[in-house]
Amino acid sequence: MNGHLRLLVSMSGLWLMGGLQVPSAMASGPGTTSLNFLKLGVGARQLAMGGAGVALADDVNAVYWNPAAYGNIERQEASFLYAKWVEGVAYQHAAYAQPQGRWGTWGVQVTALQVTDVKGFDAQDNATGDVTVQDWAVATGWGRRWGKRWRVGGTLKGIRERLDTVNAMTALADAGVVVNPWLPGGRRTGWLEGLSLGVAARNLGPGVKFDSAKAPTPFSVDVGMAYRTFYDAIRVAADWHRPRDGKSSVRTGLEVWLGEYLAVRGGYRTRADLGNGVSVGFGFKAWDLELDYAFLDQGVFGNTHRAGVHFRFGGIPEQLYEQGLGLMRQGQWASAILVFNQVLEKNPRHHRALYRMKQCTEKLKVLEEPGPRGGIR
Repeated sequence: MNGHLRLLVSMSGLWLMGGLQVPSAMASGPGTTSLNFLKLGVGARQLAMGGAGVALADDVNAVYWNPAAYGNIERQEASFLYAKWVEGVAYQHAAYAQPQGRWGTWGVQVTALQVTDVKGFDAQDNATGDVTVQDWAVATGWGRRWGKRWRVGGTLKGIRERLDTVNAMTALADAGVVVNPWLPGGRRTGWLEGLSLGVAARNLGPGVKFDSAKAPTPFSVDVGMAYRTFYDAIRVAADWHRPRDGKSSVRTGLEVWLGEYLAVRGGYRTRADLGNGVSVGFGFKAWDLELDYAFLDQGVFGNTHRAGVHFRFGGIPEQLYEQGLGLMRQGQWASAILVFNQVLEKNPRHHRALYRMKQCTEKLKVLEEPGPRGGIR
C-alpha cells in the first residue's frame, strides 16, 4: 500500500467524526469525497439551529450556507468561530463583508482545520511517528440584490490540504439565490410576507489527488425556506440537504429573541453522522457585538462546543432600522415612526423602513379609534 494512502487509512477512526470520513476513490457511500472539513459548517448561530441556513441568509456567516446572503448584508460585518473537537483537533473560521452600495457586497473567508498527533505508517506498515494534517480554505465572494425580491451571490475558494509532507490544491465555487415571493406591503400581504426561499450549490469543482488516488469534492445541493415573524424576533428555518456522498437529510431550526439582548436557539437534523441530531445554543447582543454559542451532540466522540464572535459596524441607516424594530416589539409605535423617518432621510430607497413606518401608522390608527363604548381600543 502506498505510504501516503496508508496514512489516510490510519486516520479513519478520527475522520469518521462529524462526517470527516476517509477519502476513498472506490467507495460510493459516505466518506468517498475529499476535503470534508468543508462540511463542518460555520456560524455558531446557524449550527445551533441545526444547520438550516440556506434561506435564513442575513449575516456574514450565512455566506457559507448560501452566498446569496451577501445581498442581504447592509453593514460591514466581521466574525470569528472557534471549535475544539477531540484532543488534537482544532477548527477556526473568520469572515468579513463590506457593502459597496449599488455594486453589491463583497467578502472574504478563511477556514482552517488542524489535526495533530496522528500516527503515520510507511508502505510496509511500519510506524513512522506522529504527523500533522492541515486543511485550509481561502474564499472571496460577492452578492447583491436583484430587484426587490431576489438576492444572488457566488464564492470562489482556494483549497489546500496537507497530509504529512504531501500537499494537494484545488479551486472550488459556490452559487446561490434567495427570493422573497411576497413583498412586504404588496398586494399579496399577510403572514406570507415573512417567507423566504433559497437554493445553494456548494463545492463545485474538481477533486484533489494524493499520489495515484483521487477523490471528488464534497459537492452538495440545498433547498431551504425561512420565516420571520413578530418584527423579526422569531425565525424558523428548514432545509433539504443532498450531499454527493450520502443520502438526503432535513435540517430544521428555531430562533427566539427574548428582548433585545438574548436569543435562544434549537435545531434538529435527520441522518446525523454522529449523535442524535439535536443542537441548542444562545446568543447575546450588546450594541453591535454579538456572542454566539452552539452545543452539538457528537455521539461516541462526546459533545462539541462552538463559540463565535460577530461584530457589525458602520451602516447608520441599517443600525437605525434595527433600533426601530426593537421599538416595534415593545409597542412604541410613535417612537418607531420617528426612527424609521431618520432611516429614510439617510436612505430614501430603504423600502423596509417605509413598510415598517406604514405598519406603525396602522397600529396607531387602531389605538386611536373609539371602542364600542366610546373608549380607546
